[in-house]
Amino acid sequence: MNLKSKNILVTGIASNRSISFSIAKILHDAGANVIVSYQNERLKDRVIKLTDDIGIINNAYQCDLTNDDEILNIHLGFGVSEVFYS
Repeated sequence: MNLKSKNILVTGIASNRSISFSIAKILHDAGANVIVSYQNERLKDRVIKLTDDIGIINNAYQCDLTNDDEILNIHLGFGVSEVFYS
């Protein structure tokens, strides 16, 4: 699977056992530019550590999926081509 130059948003990473974590790793390994979101500041450090562990560096952003404006900002800001919700 070649996903080079695709911007893909993955949400819902909570631990290294979550489905979203595995999806992000597989997408990253396939060459995608994986963008990860976390819901709020309380989750930020945990999500950033998990993404760093799989090589996704400096690509985690706050996006509360109950807030349409935050979703639109992520989509427009990064040209996200695919979104995986978990």
